[in-house]
Amino acid sequence: QDYEMWFRMIKGGYKFKYLPIISGQSRIHPEQDSNRKKNILIEDDNKFRIWVLETFLPEELWGKDKDNFRFYIKTATIFSQRELKQASSVSLMKASGYKTGNFTLFYYKAIIGFISAKYRMIRSIRAMARYLKDVIK
Repeated sequence: QDYEMWFRMIKGGYKFKYLPIISGQSRIHPEQDSNRKKNILIEDDNKFRIWVLETFLPEELWGKDKDNFRFYIKTATIFSQRELKQASSVSLMKASGYKTGNFTLFYYKAIIGFISAKYRMIRSIRAMARYLKDVIK
């Protein structure tokens, strides 16, 4: 929940240094919020990751020498695996700005669909079928 604060500080120009020490502790128990309020936490995580994608420039997130298209595809895949559907969609939209050609983006959408849950697979197969149907015409 402090992630947004840290990202705002980074955006504001604050500098941080790595300290090789353990400075916190956590425990796991059945009544903790991450077990009881999973849907709320997923929704909050979606909102935060979308905020990061929309607030920061690519070079602020991963440097100037990275392939933005691949990074957005990779983050979309990771978000999808973590059930962050909205954040995954935003990342795919960001990726589409770096490659032309709908087929390339469609291909990655299909891959992400196959990596995630079964209902996502069915949607990708249907989309692929519609796309192929249009291409064959």
